Amino acid sequence: MKVIINENQKGFLFKNNKFTRLLESGNHHIFGNNDIEVVSLDQPIHSENCSLDILLKDPELQAQASVVEVKDEQLALHFINGAFKECLTTGKYAYWNCIDFHEFTIVDTSTPMVANDIPRYIFDQMDQKFFHKGDIHQDEKGLLFYDHVLTDILDAGTYYFWKSKVNIDLEILSMKLPVESINCPLELLVKNEKLAPYISMVEVKDEQLALHFVDGVFRECLTTGKYAFWNTLDHHEFTLVDTSNPMATNDIPRYIFDLLDPSLYQKEEISQDEKAFLFYDNVFEALLDTGTYYFWKSKTRVDLEVQWMKRPVFSAHCPMELLIKNEKVMPFITIVEVKDEELALHYIDGIFKDCLSTGKHAFWNVLEKHTFTIIDISHPLVSDDVPRYIFHTIPDTLYQKIEVSQFEKARLFYDNKLICILDAGTYYFWNTKTKVHVDIFDIRLKQLRINDEEVLTKDKVTISLDIVCRYRLIDYIQVYTEIDNYVHQLYSLIQLNLRELIGNYRIEEFIDEKENINHLFAKRLKEKGASLFIEISDAGITNITLPNEIRDIMNTVLIAEKKAEASIISQKADVASTKTLMDTAKMMEDSKALSHLKELEYLEKISENVESITLNGNEDILTQLSKIVTKELPDKDKE
Repeated sequence: MKVIINENQKGFLFKNNKFTRLLESGNHHIFGNNDIEVVSLDQPIHSENCSLDILLKDPELQAQASVVEVKDEQLALHFINGAFKECLTTGKYAYWNCIDFHEFTIVDTSTPMVANDIPRYIFDQMDQKFFHKGDIHQDEKGLLFYDHVLTDILDAGTYYFWKSKVNIDLEILSMKLPVESINCPLELLVKNEKLAPYISMVEVKDEQLALHFVDGVFRECLTTGKYAFWNTLDHHEFTLVDTSNPMATNDIPRYIFDLLDPSLYQKEEISQDEKAFLFYDNVFEALLDTGTYYFWKSKTRVDLEVQWMKRPVFSAHCPMELLIKNEKVMPFITIVEVKDEELALHYIDGIFKDCLSTGKHAFWNVLEKHTFTIIDISHPLVSDDVPRYIFHTIPDTLYQKIEVSQFEKARLFYDNKLICILDAGTYYFWNTKTKVHVDIFDIRLKQLRINDEEVLTKDKVTISLDIVCRYRLIDYIQVYTEIDNYVHQLYSLIQLNLRELIGNYRIEEFIDEKENINHLFAKRLKEKGASLFIEISDAGITNITLPNEIRDIMNTVLIAEKKAEASIISQKADVASTKTLMDTAKMMEDSKALSHLKELEYLEKISENVESITLNGNEDILTQLSKIVTKELPDKDKE
């Protein structure tokens, strides 16, 4: 059988399935148990019928082959004519060097990082199963871990690592962020000698804060813990703050609080007219002036009681007795102590402000001057040296105001005991344990009116009388201490005297002697009024109501008398009328003109009832009218 081997081929001659020798290009004839395996020169030396080791024992083939053996934890970089071809793993490889020049670079993968003498372009052609690639930017650092152990700190650049039994982790960290690794605790990282030059570290303990400045500009506030920052790009500085003393010290720049989380601090502002009590855990710490204060939030409780200096000193966290004794507070306050049965008149800059009751009172003396006048109120009546205008300001629960008019007087009682008589005026009494009572009474002339008082006359006729009595009090104390209800007593006195007096007269006598009886009644009351400590100016009966039977009889008599008087008057009128007519007739007889006037008067009255009158020119109007009237009148009227 003829076998043709081309120029770019070689042949393996096998006899009885055993490699015999290498055949060059050309025409070859085989017989019997011989066989030829044709292989390409651009492929690795390889036979389907025998192993590479057997083939390489042939000197002629060995002279034309480039052989490489790759051991465990090795790779072989295969270059053809100086150009990278492939990456060879563990094993033995052989290539024909008849046409191409083959080179190999053995790589130890037990050290994963690719050495600098390995050209980087080959990784663009290499299968990624052989390597890891890591890119680190200019603002980054790389933490290289072999089997979870920090091995190296990598700067900016591109790094290649052979894939091997070693577990490789490349943790890339931004140098603009804190140093923090997911593969290694910070405590171990900061101890690494390779990392130390690149970082600035701060440890914040309990009751501390760290103010973090980057290139001199405040960045943040760090709480308890360890922190590390890259110092390659930025300069990091830290100011440790002791928060066991909550008040921020003056060396802390105030602008940082505008940038801080509000949960880290407490801000308090005190105005120009204010001061403030500072308490730590309910214990007074300091008195703060006007300004803005910052307090770190910590285990210590901070309470700030802002005090308006125009109000009394007061604290909900500390008793007044302790506060006013404090040396930090005393120079700024004025204190007054008001004892039992005392009041203090409080003046601010000389102007009355209010009235202070029992207790200790403190006021700020920074903006205003406070003065006090102590008043003894054990005696209820307000003394004359207490200015009356204050009572327009103080609560009416502190005093009682009594006004006695010009026409009044008043009895003053302390605990129901009569003290004195008060004249007209305005009186003020302090509200104390002593009970003050004032009984005001009118000193003007009073009037007592009794209506429908029934009295029996001597002839047993019951009459009803209306009586008026005018009086005034003359002894204000005796009328209170000696007389029980002097008005009722006066009423009874009037009744008794009236009955006694009227009982001595018959009804006709009473009516005839009414004026004298009134005079006698008033005289008796005036004489007996002194026993009631009153002065009776006058008294009298204003109205008399008789029984119906007596009234009818008297009315009948009165009517008869009036009729008789009317008859006499009527007769006198008739006589006067007749005399008047006679006088008129005589005057008309004596005066023709008067007669004509009377005629005209009658004609005027007649004309009012006549529709028309016809006249002619033969006689005067009056003559014609007279004739008409004369004709129309009946004969008896003419006569």
